[in-house]
Amino acid sequence: MHDRSAKKRPQQNQKQKRVEVTDSNGWTHVTTHGNARRTIRNTSSSCSSSSPSTPHRYSGSETSLSPAEAPRNLSLDDLRHQFQGYRARWEASESWRVIRDVLERRLTIEYGSGAGAGRIDNIICVGLGSPSGFLKGGWVDRRSVSMYQLAALVCIRDLFAKASPHTLWISAQDPVFNAHDKSLLSSLSITTIEHPHAFNIINQNTLLFCPGAERTHLELLLASNPSIVFGGPLEDTGSEVIGQFLKCRKESVRVPAFEGNEHAFWGVRVYFG
Repeated sequence: MHDRSAKKRPQQNQKQKRVEVTDSNGWTHVTTHGNARRTIRNTSSSCSSSSPSTPHRYSGSETSLSPAEAPRNLSLDDLRHQFQGYRARWEASESWRVIRDVLERRLTIEYGSGAGAGRIDNIICVGLGSPSGFLKGGWVDRRSVSMYQLAALVCIRDLFAKASPHTLWISAQDPVFNAHDKSLLSSLSITTIEHPHAFNIINQNTLLFCPGAERTHLELLLASNPSIVFGGPLEDTGSEVIGQFLKCRKESVRVPAFEGNEHAFWGVRVYFG
């Protein structure tokens, strides 16, 4: 759950008032006097992609989460078959078409120009949930949300893998992963890493996939300034860390409402550095 109760970030004093405008395609632009233009938000030297990135070390404590409870007699073949159905529905959706087109344009800019800045060499997923099991003692069934998010993750990975001149490393972390989840992820060439290792390995060449992350985790994840973030919404959280991250973003685009399961990507955006 995202913290929606926090008050809005205060606007910085400037000679011209800057306004964020979202166009019909979902892009957010910064404008003055109503003339929208794509431009970098107010930044500081910490936003520079050329500055060294220091991993943000996780040192907090939290309530221990147990692996999700999978239905009896569930097999990896069953789970993979289910996943293929979720992936097919996601790939056929308008939501994926919009995000795919945006990412393809981004890849053309980053990889087609011959410049190395901003290239992605690792994808880290945090807070996916369990694609196979029930949470909170069997009372919460979030499997459909996790499956659709996993489908989106794999589609994004495949898109970047086609454009990248090197092998992309992709990993996922969630304390609720059970043996079935780990087997499914492994079959999709996704490495499962144990909590809290993901918090310590994010850098400026990371695509961070975190549509289910809470604010306390987002503050830890975004402190390392990943290049692209699929998650949120990050606006109006009342967090200085998240606010500073947003100041360094050039653009963002929302994921259109997904008819397959509106909760899977509710309020989610893709943020670019």
